[in-house]
Amino acid sequence: MEFLRRRFLCWRNGLESEFSSAKKLFEKACHSVTQYFWVCGCERFEPNFTRWNVRFVFLMVNICVFMAGFVKAYMYSHDTIYELLQYNLKRFEKSKRMPEIHHSLIDTASLCTASVKLIGPCYASMGALTILISIVISLYYGRFELPFGFYLPGLDRATWIGYLLNLAFHILQVFEAVTGLLAADMCFFNLMINAIGQLDVMIIYLKKLGVAANADKYEETLAETKLNELLSELIENHCEHRKYLTKMESLMKAGFFINNGCLIAETVTSLFVILTSDEIWIPGILIAVACTFQLIIPCFMGSLLSIKNDELIREIYNTPWNELPIPAQKALGMLLQFAQNPVTLSDGFAPIDLDSFLEIYKKIYSYLAMIQNIN
Repeated sequence: MEFLRRRFLCWRNGLESEFSSAKKLFEKACHSVTQYFWVCGCERFEPNFTRWNVRFVFLMVNICVFMAGFVKAYMYSHDTIYELLQYNLKRFEKSKRMPEIHHSLIDTASLCTASVKLIGPCYASMGALTILISIVISLYYGRFELPFGFYLPGLDRATWIGYLLNLAFHILQVFEAVTGLLAADMCFFNLMINAIGQLDVMIIYLKKLGVAANADKYEETLAETKLNELLSELIENHCEHRKYLTKMESLMKAGFFINNGCLIAETVTSLFVILTSDEIWIPGILIAVACTFQLIIPCFMGSLLSIKNDELIREIYNTPWNELPIPAQKALGMLLQFAQNPVTLSDGFAPIDLDSFLEIYKKIYSYLAMIQNIN
């Protein structure tokens, strides 16, 4: 982990020297997300986006039978996504009078860029492997094998023309599915990393607040002015943070519920076929891995957000309360109360975190065992 941390710091410092501001670095990460979204016609980060474009309509027609895909397409093409992006961009435009805040914004933009560079190759490799394995099996065993087994009616897959046309359709499905899921997950990473970055900025404000509270007596008037200013900005940032998460939660709550249900069904089905089939169904293994990845990403980010919020609470406790004026103590007490009852992403029944991920996999195991017993 120490090696990875040093490598990240080295890479991040290189980005800071390359880009004149954190906003430009963040805009570059957003542009990369938009490029992936373009394939599906869902470039919601663009101001003139409309759902009535050929690529997006084709996507809707193509996946209308898959509820999870429909829900993701609805969520990540919603106007709320653009509103959240605009809020994040405004955050990067704020004054750099505190070097610590500037470094925090650089870290946030760097992590957004890193998510694009790391997640992209993983999804691309999985999609390419799905197609490549079916081609290798077809050549090795001398039979026409399609990635997902199904074939288009009216086309004889036992002939080269029929097989190639079916394979082309499968490749199109894999390409669109991979780029669509990739874009949606990178967008989610982008939004969650910024939510965590907002908490980082508040922690910086609290540390500055502690310094202002411990100022020398001859600087008392100046310190009190600075203290009130810091406290006002801190509370404003926390209100904006809660509003930001509330928008995300209201948009994604139903989506998480439907998406998780579909992913559980796909995982259970794939694992059942893998366990009962006489042959190794490699595409099924890849589907199970992809579904697991889809389940763990939001849960992992939800846990990171919770950990950062706990860090904020600890920093509030560490603030020298006895050095603050009574009005400031009351304001800080109110902030503590809100921080102890944070807005969390949920599926309507439980928070989205790693504990939920473990519960989901317990359900997957239970359903799989039940189906096997029935069989």
